[in-house]
Amino acid sequence: MVGTLTPATALQVSGRETNDFRAFTLNAWCRQDDTTTLVVSEKQRIVLAVITGGVPDLKTLSTVKDDYGTVWNKVATLKLIGLFTDGSQMAK
Repeated sequence: MVGTLTPATALQVSGRETNDFRAFTLNAWCRQDDTTTLVVSEKQRIVLAVITGGVPDLKTLSTVKDDYGTVWNKVATLKLIGLFTDGSQMAK
């Protein structure tokens, strides 16, 4: 899985893999039909990350339907390995 984080994305660094790679976790929401775009919450649709091809086997913790009928999923904490050469690229 490869993607891009937005500059303001809050990450919890959980370890170091190598000099350039860090392990981190990300808490997010996504639309039920779109696991490529991760946002802050169903009410705050600030994009945290865009994942090429989406996140396979994404675990849903809760589901909410907004006033427009869109279904939003709070997803389990993602554990990712990130390459931080410029602070924006990540890979798992």
